[in-house]
Amino acid sequence: YGGNQAQKDKYLAPLSTGAMRAAISVTEASGGSDVAGIKTRADKVDGGYRLNGQKIFSTNAAIADFVVVAAKTDPTKRHGGISAFIVEKGM
Repeated sequence: YGGNQAQKDKYLAPLSTGAMRAAISVTEASGGSDVAGIKTRADKVDGGYRLNGQKIFSTNAAIADFVVVAAKTDPTKRHGGISAFIVEKGM
């Protein structure tokens, strides 16, 4: 929940001062903005997660330093099986 301290230091402080900007990526062509119905998956792999899916209408994407992507980590749950991932621009 909420990331580790290094992530908070790296992203939250610069966001609060306007030094960094974030995009939010939830919407998908297949389900619109129905968060519980997203199809993008986050599969656990050595060293982290692999995101697999497509998003549209990512708010602030053109000016963002990073994107917060919503993805399913547990497809057996609806809202409870969704996690947010920070994806830095250029990854």
